[in-house]
Amino acid sequence: MSIILPDPHLRKFDSIPEMGPIPPILSDFASRLKSADLRNNLDQYLLNCGTPSFLTTLKNRLSLPDVPEGSSELYNLSLINSL
Repeated sequence: MSIILPDPHLRKFDSIPEMGPIPPILSDFASRLKSADLRNNLDQYLLNCGTPSFLTTLKNRLSLPDVPEGSSELYNLSLINSL
């Protein structure tokens, strides 16, 4: 006995309930990017107008300044989540 599975390419994606409206984001992530002066640089990079050096400087911009010795947090996690 064999089972014939339906062709997934024949379905319309609009009929999938998970593909409905985009859920609202309730946090203000853009304000963290603006305060760290990342918003404009990120927008330019994603629109192919920025320089590739943006990625190399991103690690330094996301690290925390003045990290005490032996600290477990080396990066600004809230900024990383916003990014």
